[in-house]
Amino acid sequence: MYVDTPPWAAGASPLSMTPIDGSYNSVSEDVQVTFITSSLTPGRHTLYVVGEDALGYEGAFSAIFLYVGRCVNSEDSGTNCFSDDDCTCSRRHLRGLGTEIVDIAAGSCECAIDDRAPSYDTREIVCGSTRGTCRNNPVKEANPDEKHAVRCCSDTPRNGFIRNYPNTCPSNVWGESEINGVCHGEGQSAKTFDQARALCNGIGARLCSSEELLKDCTRNSGCGFDSFYNWSMEKKAPTLCAVNEFVSNKVCVPCPAGTTNAAGDNASNGNTSCDPTSCAANERVLSNQCVACPAGTTNDAGDNASNGNTSCDAILCVVNQYVQNNACVPCPAGTINEAGNDASGGDTSCTQQPIEQIPAQPSPPTTASRYYTVCGSSQGSCKNNRVIETGVNELHEVRCCAPSNPGGWQEKRSGCSVWGESDRFPINGINCHARKTFAQAVAICSSAGGRLCTRDELFNDCARGTLRMCHLVSFVPVCSLYY
Repeated sequence: MYVDTPPWAAGASPLSMTPIDGSYNSVSEDVQVTFITSSLTPGRHTLYVVGEDALGYEGAFSAIFLYVGRCVNSEDSGTNCFSDDDCTCSRRHLRGLGTEIVDIAAGSCECAIDDRAPSYDTREIVCGSTRGTCRNNPVKEANPDEKHAVRCCSDTPRNGFIRNYPNTCPSNVWGESEINGVCHGEGQSAKTFDQARALCNGIGARLCSSEELLKDCTRNSGCGFDSFYNWSMEKKAPTLCAVNEFVSNKVCVPCPAGTTNAAGDNASNGNTSCDPTSCAANERVLSNQCVACPAGTTNDAGDNASNGNTSCDAILCVVNQYVQNNACVPCPAGTINEAGNDASGGDTSCTQQPIEQIPAQPSPPTTASRYYTVCGSSQGSCKNNRVIETGVNELHEVRCCAPSNPGGWQEKRSGCSVWGESDRFPINGINCHARKTFAQAVAICSSAGGRLCTRDELFNDCARGTLRMCHLVSFVPVCSLYY
């Protein structure tokens, strides 16, 4: 093991370590070393450790920190220590209480070694005097690696230490600025917190508390540090931001509109930020707040409340729905409605479903010149050639069909969805109509409240028995889907 000097540096002197079980007889061994620390200055020291096998081959180096303190407010003040247990505590608590006997636990007998772990907490620096130029802002926050002036305090009289201003300073505190005759406070001589603490501990003293500096315990103690900021022993209590605050230049400030942040950001550290508020489904942004969509509207989740206002989309009802209290509800039985009713508007209604009407018979297509004629019955004399093409102006017999009975029709055959008729269309005293063109046949059926039968209806005998003629005209053109 090497103390403070790395093994590769010139002059490094190793300390041998011994196996705890008394013998190096395995691949891995727990080892120990004992050395005197009284010669070490208070503060942090580095221990370098390396192993070597029986053949002289070294392993990898490792290092740890060792923190050495000084006993203060104890019978052995000034001796090195590693914990409070290393110091002999008197029952006489001296600092600030005169000779009053108090419980040891309430005293300040301690090993001044609060740097047993590296400190990254901010510390307080205090103006050196209530008359210094810094008196209007006497306490500030400083990172431990900043450099500031050093003044030391002691709870017992020491050579060169003075006790000033007894009306304000506790009666058993002495202060000094020249440490071993040297001032540490300007330019390169200023010290970090750890350096300042080590300097004071090194002469058997300690850093002053903020209260002691504020009460002028070190005022006029030399070096002209009355107008300098001096290190104190106190940690700066961290300023923790509240909920929905963030850190900007070491100050807690409110989050921008439309953003949030959990409580606990430390204003002593670097800047932080707030997170944009993301609106839930069916919410929109209004003045950087997530608010519910108006009735009858909807919106996907994810609108960013830190940006501008957003809007929701109207809910449009589907077919056979209507609007009731800004919601789309099904139409009552027997009613219908078109799609597209806007649920964000007023209520709407459905209309009564109309009784099925006989569709208007279309005019003959101008592009078709040929149609089908179909044998009037599957048992008729034309049954062997039931469907033939015919020209639009050829003459054939007329049978009509209707989805419902127009009145007086006699036949709706089983398996057919339409009524069929042949001799209920009196025109000029004639009920039965033969030798008619396609256009004439269309007009006859239309005037009777029906239409020409389709090819399939005639082929399926839906008009059979209403008049036994040979070929009956169908309105289906050659080019239709029935072809």
